[in-house]
Amino acid sequence: FPVTIYLVQLGLSVGVRTLNHQWRSSYQEVDRRDSTPEFESFEYIRKLEVSGSGLFFRLGVQAQPLAWLRLGLAFSSRGRTALTERYQTLMVANFVDTANILYTLKGYSPDPDTLTPFVWTYKGSNRTTLSASVFWGRSGLLSVDYDLMGYRGMGVGAPLNEGDIDPTVPDWGKDLNREARETFRLGHQVRMGTEWVQGPAVYRMGYAWSSSPYKSELIDPAWNQSRRQFWVGYRDWE
Repeated sequence: FPVTIYLVQLGLSVGVRTLNHQWRSSYQEVDRRDSTPEFESFEYIRKLEVSGSGLFFRLGVQAQPLAWLRLGLAFSSRGRTALTERYQTLMVANFVDTANILYTLKGYSPDPDTLTPFVWTYKGSNRTTLSASVFWGRSGLLSVDYDLMGYRGMGVGAPLNEGDIDPTVPDWGKDLNREARETFRLGHQVRMGTEWVQGPAVYRMGYAWSSSPYKSELIDPAWNQSRRQFWVGYRDWE
């Protein structure tokens, strides 16, 4: 909801991230030639379900001190997503005895009656954005954005109702967070774009550069440390 105060605009948004991931793999053997006495078939199944949701917010301010200049600053919170994982394996073996009676053996890990979901809280990366735009009437504009991303803070967090007290994070989570701090660094991204309007035609061109989230000593070869993108576009409104 934007609030305009003279030449300044403030904005706040709250978002919800949801995840619903399902994965299943199956391996099967069938004795079609009766090469193994009494053996009929075997199947090994693995299933993984991950689901959860979390909140994040964005806060921004935009100012236009001059008719041809607009400045902006925005911050996106790290956000936390409470995830629930359910992993299960199943083995099924079928046998036929001498009386041609089919027997099925099943084994679960863990047993469906004692399956306890694995629950944890994921912390993402935050982002701070600085932007500037220059206008030439209604004919064109040039914009530049700079993002600073906090990859080092990603990892496992305490539930929202327990704050961010370190003792509430399990030991495996503390190890993961320490590994993230040792592996990742602050990320940088620069985006530049221009748009020109000539009658019904609109021409666009842009360039983006992103640094690698990994520390320099972990990247090989050195030329693969960043990512660059370049694009052009055209649209006719007629």
